[in-house]
Amino acid sequence: MRCLALLCRHGNTFNSGEMVFMVGAREDLPLTDYGRTQASQMGEVVKSWAPMVVAVLAGPLQRTSQYASVLCSAAGIHRHVVIDERLLEFDYGPWSGLSSDEITQLSGEEALRRWQEESIRPPGISFVPDEVTVRHQSEDLLKELSRQEGMSIVVSSNGRLRELGKCVMPQSKDPFRVRTGAACLLEYANSSWNILGWDLPVHDLRRILELNPPE
Repeated sequence: MRCLALLCRHGNTFNSGEMVFMVGAREDLPLTDYGRTQASQMGEVVKSWAPMVVAVLAGPLQRTSQYASVLCSAAGIHRHVVIDERLLEFDYGPWSGLSSDEITQLSGEEALRRWQEESIRPPGISFVPDEVTVRHQSEDLLKELSRQEGMSIVVSSNGRLRELGKCVMPQSKDPFRVRTGAACLLEYANSSWNILGWDLPVHDLRRILELNPPE
């Protein structure tokens, strides 16, 4: 049986028209109604894989644990959602709770751009955990997932998913950003993880899964 990992970013936490700000470990926002719809749509896409799902992991915040639960319900996956602290979104320190304009005023436009487009942490701003800790946690998680035949579903946030992408392809300059409600599909083969698709909306994920039916 193949070894696959479906990495999902939680759905929307802001309603249309609301001010968007940096959401980290300290901002425990629930999903909006649309965010729950996004989780349900993802569940419908993976429904055919439900018998092959061997684990469902989620970060401890509401937006990730709720997304995982709704996804499982929509997909008919009867597995307990395991809360994993290694999937807790970063604490963005002084940036937490700030809008993009406020972050620019604090740290400059270039610092924000480099984080958004290159995943480079801003100078003088401490994110928690530090980069070394995050890398070790990500490597440990991927190693554990590689031992399980079938599909593992992992629900986290943008910062953590970026780091998982960097672990799979450390030489890449891609920032490995993931939009809310999107997913990434990995396969473990020949002793390494390979990316079958990154930042996939549901229709693109459906197409990839149709080309890779459950065995």
